[in-house]
Amino acid sequence: MRFGEKLKFELERRDIKQKDFAKTLNVSASTLCGYINTNRQPDFDLVRKIASELDVSVDYLLDVEPKPAGTALSKNEIKLINGFRGLTTEEQQIILRFVELLNGKRQ
Repeated sequence: MRFGEKLKFELERRDIKQKDFAKTLNVSASTLCGYINTNRQPDFDLVRKIASELDVSVDYLLDVEPKPAGTALSKNEIKLINGFRGLTTEEQQIILRFVELLNGKRQ
């Protein structure tokens, strides 16, 4: 998968709109579209920023090495983790027991 395809995949997977991501990167929406459609190539500093914002490696984006399955978190997983961290220890234990109960129902 080429850079543009990976970029598009990661944005879709995280439910990030291209115009919003373009603002995050401080580039125009048409420039980001050019990266996705492989009509343009970002400079190295921007590739690093893209990797950082998407929480993936530069190597993955540039197809230098395969991405290990399941290492990047989805938007919902990030929300859960951030919410979980804001809970008290007791509240976290309740959530963990609830997750264990739900997982047990599926087995």
